[in-house]
Amino acid sequence: MKSWSLPSAVAVAVAVVLLISATDLPAATAIVEHTFVVSQINMTHLCKETLVTVVNGQFPGPAIEVTEGDSVTVHVVNKSPYNITIHWHGVKQRLNCWADGVPIVTQRPIIPNQNFTYRFDVAGQEGTLWWHAHVPCLRATIHGALIIHPRNGTGSYPFPKPHKEVPIIVGSLITEHAFDRFRYGHNAKLRRDYTLLGTVKKKNVLFAFEGNYFRCWHGCTK
Repeated sequence: MKSWSLPSAVAVAVAVVLLISATDLPAATAIVEHTFVVSQINMTHLCKETLVTVVNGQFPGPAIEVTEGDSVTVHVVNKSPYNITIHWHGVKQRLNCWADGVPIVTQRPIIPNQNFTYRFDVAGQEGTLWWHAHVPCLRATIHGALIIHPRNGTGSYPFPKPHKEVPIIVGSLITEHAFDRFRYGHNAKLRRDYTLLGTVKKKNVLFAFEGNYFRCWHGCTK
């Protein structure tokens, strides 16, 4: 039986074409998996120890870093005394609306001592986003960064790749328990140091912020 073989020059050309084709293939997507354990810890800030609800015992919560096109799986274990959901702020939940984390709308709240798993993908999306509890009283301490890197390196950036990237989360620390502060919003006698400018124009204020009347602390570095 006669055997056939390609000339060496043709074989090399075929190998080069195959190599170029392989390098042009997009990088494989990944499944990025996290476990969020929601619990309460005592944390000292503004010179006062406060019982706060956090994820994985840390504040802010853990950062999730993925690449465009990846799939994200987050197992939420609720060991807190509150009902909770997690919202992925800025993520377009295409065909994943049940993972949006809106209580009573896309899911039932995760009740204490129960678990829930979120699954969604970030195809066609990139940017620096964040995740947070979809509960007003808990959002202040249950949140973290959600970073979606471009799949083709710096191709999507209008500038050279920076030397270093540091996520910065801007939040507000309060000394009262979150639910105690929330209740002030339904009280006509709202203290002026809970308002932005120290004045109350309406009888009922739902959300207020530390303003120029917020009491300072002395000799405290925490």
